[in-house]
Amino acid sequence: MFFKSYEPSVPLQLFIDEYIIIYSDENNDDPATDKFIPRLGEAMLFHFRDVSQILKDGRFVPFPRVFFLRQQKGYDYIEPGQNSDILIVRFKPGAIFQLFNISPLEFSFEYKDASLAYGNEVNILYELMAEEANIDNRIHHLESFFTGKRSSIIPSVKTETVTKAVDLIMKRNGCITVSELTSLLSVEERSLRRYFHYQVGISVKLFIRLVKFNNIILELIKNPTTEMMDIVTKFGYFDQTHFINDFKDIYGETPFSFLKRDKQNAQIISAIQ
Repeated sequence: MFFKSYEPSVPLQLFIDEYIIIYSDENNDDPATDKFIPRLGEAMLFHFRDVSQILKDGRFVPFPRVFFLRQQKGYDYIEPGQNSDILIVRFKPGAIFQLFNISPLEFSFEYKDASLAYGNEVNILYELMAEEANIDNRIHHLESFFTGKRSSIIPSVKTETVTKAVDLIMKRNGCITVSELTSLLSVEERSLRRYFHYQVGISVKLFIRLVKFNNIILELIKNPTTEMMDIVTKFGYFDQTHFINDFKDIYGETPFSFLKRDKQNAQIISAIQ
């Protein structure tokens, strides 16, 4: 399996974290079905060969060829296509709203067919990229597309407030309260909750929790011998039981179970490096 991350151009780094290429064929040892670990931010995915599938109501449902993925609230089970040629645009939280003027609340599911959400413009981009075998050329088409989107953004107090809130939450690794946020941003709590929910698609309180656990999961993957109580203390939990219950709520298993199983598939499917 070929897996590589590319940085966006500097002007687009305000909205995009990275471009990820995943490529495999039936002769490779492709990852089996595994958990999709919720990442921070949204994404736009392009399938140029076999599409991946998501487990819904006991059966696997194919994703669209090109689709938006909203901020995930918890894990899903994903089955990659056997012959994969996938390009993932990893957005910063709230970027879909800023670039496309679409609220994730409008999504019927966690994902939305991008060609249905944004019309022929996305179809043209997909066809241009599908005709390119060269990865750099594909990314060039993406950069041109998003540069055009960036130039059409109209700044507002609401989007600026959400952007600042996201930055503060990320800098604190999720160890911050909503009341602390409103104080630091000099904004009413009701307004912050409303702006955030509409632009990011989840509540600010849940986002804080996801940021905290994103840092926890990365620490567990990179340092599997870390003492559990060290994590409990570092991330502001009063006891281990509360931490384990929150972990299970998001990942569907205890941290002990997560540490025991092979995490390579989950890392690949979730595009965690």
